[in-house]
Amino acid sequence: TIKELMHRETYEAVNDVFRNGSSALNLLQADHVFVNQTLAGFYKLRGVRGEEFRKVPVDEKSHRGGLLTQGTFLIGNSDGMNSHAILRGVWLADVILHDPPPDPPANVPPLDESIPGFNKMTLNQKLFAHSNNEACRSCHQKIDPWGIPFENFDASGLWRTKVLVVSKASDPPKDQGSEQKKRKQPAFEKSYLEIECKSTLPDGASVDGIDKLKAYLVNHRKRDFAKGLVERILAYGLSRDIDFHDEDLVNRLVDQLEAKQYSIPNLIREIVKSEAFSNR
Repeated sequence: TIKELMHRETYEAVNDVFRNGSSALNLLQADHVFVNQTLAGFYKLRGVRGEEFRKVPVDEKSHRGGLLTQGTFLIGNSDGMNSHAILRGVWLADVILHDPPPDPPANVPPLDESIPGFNKMTLNQKLFAHSNNEACRSCHQKIDPWGIPFENFDASGLWRTKVLVVSKASDPPKDQGSEQKKRKQPAFEKSYLEIECKSTLPDGASVDGIDKLKAYLVNHRKRDFAKGLVERILAYGLSRDIDFHDEDLVNRLVDQLEAKQYSIPNLIREIVKSEAFSNR
């Protein structure tokens, strides 16, 4: 199935970094993807033949390359029917930047259906209106900006420029002629809205879409990404959680990772050589 092929795509991308020694920054932004003919067809990438997975070069127009634009994560962070900017924003903050937002309070209010035009809003517009609630605003200011640039990808991970909104049809005017009243009115109305993917990030930087977001992460947040990656791999190697006693080791490993072109095999060797690993 397509979902199984997406899992294989993620496996091959991570394997290329962890086993083949490609730069870990390829997980953020890459000029290639790992696909076969079927998955390439789903992503609308041309020129891939055969069912064997391979490394395929892509350009910026494909909007692919790196974990952020793989179907595994785009589908996993949607609600099955709609894209979900908040889920995607939480995933990026937690998994990529290793800076998880706080858990929502227990008394989070429901979506406010009294908002004018609520019935014709997209899911994300409803969520953002909800985010403006005073009880929710402080948390969402750290989440929503990360999820908005993903909006060009629908719930299945496909690229789009407009989003379909299905709303309950309004009742016909009372002054319509009797013949019009007898005609069956559609139960739902469909409309297409332009995608809005411009975002102001928590540090004040502005990005417009996923490609700009990936460039921002590589140019301005790669240290945060590297530290999160180091802490997770170190915790796995030590078979325990990382705490403040490990801070010097973590910083030293991050420096070495940067100096060695973000090589994960080199990072693993440095972890194995460390005193913390020997004494685990």
